[in-house]
Amino acid sequence: TPDLINSYLVFQLCRIPQLPALAGPVIYAAEKAKVLEAPVYSVVKSTFFKHFCGGEDIREVSPTMARFAAKGVGSILDLAMEADLDDTSLSGESAAQEAARVRALMEESIDTASSQPDSFIAVKVTAFVPPATLVRWTNTLRAFEASFNSALDNTDSHGLSRAEFVRAFLEFAKVRDPVAVAKIAGRIEALFPSADSNGDGRVDWIEASELFSLSSPEVREVLLQAIKSNPQDAQTDPATALATAEDLITIDLVMAELDLLCGYAKKRGVKIMIDAEQSYFQAAIDDVALTLLQRFNPSLADGQSGAPTVYNTYQMYLRDSYQRLVADVERAKRLNHAFGAKIVRGAYMVAERARAAELSYPDPIHPNLEATHHAYNSAIDFLLSHVKENTEHGSVSPVSFVIASHNGKSVQHAVKQLEQMPESARKHVAFAQLMGMQDGTTFRLAENGWKAYKYVPYGPIHVTIPYLLRRATENSGMLSGASSDRDSLWEEIWGRLKGRA
Repeated sequence: TPDLINSYLVFQLCRIPQLPALAGPVIYAAEKAKVLEAPVYSVVKSTFFKHFCGGEDIREVSPTMARFAAKGVGSILDLAMEADLDDTSLSGESAAQEAARVRALMEESIDTASSQPDSFIAVKVTAFVPPATLVRWTNTLRAFEASFNSALDNTDSHGLSRAEFVRAFLEFAKVRDPVAVAKIAGRIEALFPSADSNGDGRVDWIEASELFSLSSPEVREVLLQAIKSNPQDAQTDPATALATAEDLITIDLVMAELDLLCGYAKKRGVKIMIDAEQSYFQAAIDDVALTLLQRFNPSLADGQSGAPTVYNTYQMYLRDSYQRLVADVERAKRLNHAFGAKIVRGAYMVAERARAAELSYPDPIHPNLEATHHAYNSAIDFLLSHVKENTEHGSVSPVSFVIASHNGKSVQHAVKQLEQMPESARKHVAFAQLMGMQDGTTFRLAENGWKAYKYVPYGPIHVTIPYLLRRATENSGMLSGASSDRDSLWEEIWGRLKGRA
């Protein structure tokens, strides 16, 4: 009963819209004062932290996992480590050392998760790759996509010819020196046959983006040559600055740590969920995730099981998420490997809109909640159609996905369709809610035989408090509207108190 009362009080406090704005300065002031730090931490740990987090270290997480497992609910362990642009950004060997440290901590998560079958750990790429590098990486990928689409607009075909593809790359690289232009054009022309996977003489966006990954050694050579030929003053605008030679070195070093992490997870039978983050990182994060999907998810051509090890996350409040999801499923189909996805509505609205306003670029988020709901449910329909297509014919679905949602209508939208599908479809679809949120939904799903998970953040209190504040700020609307959670808790508390009377 004390735990129930604590949870009820937490939800009552979450009804105060100003809570995140007030709590942040109070906690940061206590940290600076030092003498107040311990009592403030103690209050937070015994209330909000206890309700929403699994513990301060991996040892404290195990009992939390066991409690969920007793109710048939799995766990997605999330070491609360992430970074944003205002955090210190490392590079080169220092970035590699930090990535190795984070990998070691996450391997502890994998060891703990492996104690229960079918478990996940969540990975934030910003915990590995320096944020400033991710921004420039994202700018580079987007600049190439813009050049490709501009060239495509001038054709009446589904893709670019060899000459059009070369011109699109040169336009992206903005190289003006005639000697450099000739060298780069020759290299890109030589790469065209490998991009033209079906040999039709044209390259569509999926083929082009598969080639133009910063993990591709061939493209990296050309990109380095373009960097050397470009004036340095083109790199001063943070909204458009492209990847540097130092960034490429850093990427290689930290990708090696991510490779080791995914390899260890696959060996231990644990799934990796690459979390989505801010849109100004997202193209780079997708590049990382899709590279890892290809390396560690089973090749269906080899007759392996269709269960993926690596899942990528799609925030459906972003205007371009549905199109990216469709393209990524098609890419996996062409490459014949298993595809894993998690779909969420989104968690960075405040930061997204603030940066868009500051740098004067279009708001990347849907204009209203209805458009986000539509995109989310459309993603469910699209992914379920792929699961249904395969399971109805008795084959293994190449698509598996997690519906991470606190929206009851979206959960029901998916359940109603799954009930009409073969029993085998159930192993390809799971549901997830944050620890401390919509517990009734999670437990009912598990009771009815659906795969259900709790997303369990954990970490030292000084790391997790900023994490919780960011989540509270971005999700204050969701928390203030958690009436079903409050009502369920009150009914349980009142029932227990009456039983003792």
